Amino acid sequence: MKKKNTIFLLVIAIQFLFANISFASSVWFNNPTNGEVITLTTSKTTVLVNLQYGKSISSGYGGFVKLFAHNNIEQSSQSDDGIQQLWYLTPGTYTWKLELWEYDILHQMDKKAETTITFHVKHTITVKNIFNAGSIINPAEINRNI
Repeated sequence: MKKKNTIFLLVIAIQFLFANISFASSVWFNNPTNGEVITLTTSKTTVLVNLQYGKSISSGYGGFVKLFAHNNIEQSSQSDDGIQQLWYLTPGTYTWKLELWEYDILHQMDKKAETTITFHVKHTITVKNIFNAGSIINPAEINRNI
């Protein structure tokens, strides 16, 4: 009888241990990437950036992602509109942060992971001289400040 009780308590302890193990949660940017330079070769004033991210949730109670973008823009995947995927950005340097929030057994929120990236948006200029004959006598210099 003593042996059965010991085995029973050992099985209960192992089940309790595995039920309370917390696996690692993570969140990441797929696009844009850290340090990326996004360029535009057309005449538009903004650059289209396609935001893509991924997450891994460890709890069985669910969770959501928060994005902190430029100009104090905060968006959440649990809101009605979710997180905006397409962004039209002017040239500059941007730092964005993602946070992963999970619910616990009491349905309380807990921040489990975060990641931050910095990327750059630039215009590129392509100058093409198309002519069939002749020469350039007085070359011109073209400058554009971005």
